[in-house]
Amino acid sequence: MTNIVTDAREAMASLAEPLREQLKTLDREIEETAVRLVILRNTRRDVANAIRLIDPNAVPTKKKVVNPKGSSVSPETVEAVREFIFDHKAELNTNGGFNTTTLMNLGLDGFARQTIVIAMRKLHEAGALTFDHTGVAGSKFYRTVG
Repeated sequence: MTNIVTDAREAMASLAEPLREQLKTLDREIEETAVRLVILRNTRRDVANAIRLIDPNAVPTKKKVVNPKGSSVSPETVEAVREFIFDHKAELNTNGGFNTTTLMNLGLDGFARQTIVIAMRKLHEAGALTFDHTGVAGSKFYRTVG
């Protein structure tokens, strides 16, 4: 019985050896490709910089998109928050306006608190909401316009 086990282990070891060699070859090729990719990227950067020196308009530069308020939300999200606010307009404009917590307590689900804050800021900037006051912990309270 031990001869069968030993023979099976030797057979499996002989099958694994070519796979080990293939793995080493693949690792070496991946490393060589990574080095080549770094060289290509550096060369591309140098060529683009040389072209910019000769003709500044020839190669467009990448402009960083900077959002001064931090992050953004999709227009669909802003619209969903706007619709919710205007569907509950009567309830929201009583008792000194509303904030993010008020909207969440009324059932505005599916959005993170910060997403609602940003959407309300955008609605305020668009003129759909008016700032009412700042709450105890700094929460901004709004009212609907009109």
